[in-house]
Amino acid sequence: MTDYVRELSTKVEPASKFTVDGEEYELHTFEHLSPEEEAEVTALFARHAKLSELLNEAPNVKKGKEIASRLRGSRIALLSKLTTCPEDVIEKLPMSGQAQLFEAVQEEVGDATDESSDGQDI
Repeated sequence: MTDYVRELSTKVEPASKFTVDGEEYELHTFEHLSPEEEAEVTALFARHAKLSELLNEAPNVKKGKEIASRLRGSRIALLSKLTTCPEDVIEKLPMSGQAQLFEAVQEEVGDATDESSDGQDI
């Protein structure tokens, strides 16, 4: 008898849903992305993290504004890649709305990566 570490599946869970002004959109995880999209999203997350670090270390307000603008662009790019919400709609969301959506994306992506790497080797 063979002992299996885990049972894997090719089935993908349906995407989570959210609404903006009553319009429904989907929130995707890495499972919903092509390999190319996955690589792009991974790079966007790394860029967003690096820009956040740079913003914390900004030597003055002028440099901080420049980095904050780039950080916003990075956030919007990530949200438009991981949701079906159009970029122009995401841009119109107030900062609090973008932050809520970004947190939801991080939770969904984190849940997907946590499930695939729960300390057991495959």
